Amino acid sequence: MKSTRPTAQIREQVESSRTRERRTESLYRLSRQLAGASGSEFLVSMAGRQVQEILGGEVVVLLLRRKIEIDSTQPRYLLTEQGVGYRLAAE
Repeated sequence: MKSTRPTAQIREQVESSRTRERRTESLYRLSRQLAGASGSEFLVSMAGRQVQEILGGEVVVLLLRRKIEIDSTQPRYLLTEQGVGYRLAAE
């Protein structure tokens, strides 16, 4: 069965709505976790996971490094752990 243009538009709208719902649920989950969190390293780790789920990991790490690092190409604070993910460096 061949899709008509209105059918394709409806499918696009449904997918867009589902994406918004997933992002909204992720943000609610993040706010609940932040309310019960303690310790800065835990907060950064947990927030990073949620933001990664919402936006995609590589973009988020790049943006964070641009904000907190002196030279984002030579990170000192937000470090990559091979096979694990990212961690906040202890000072």
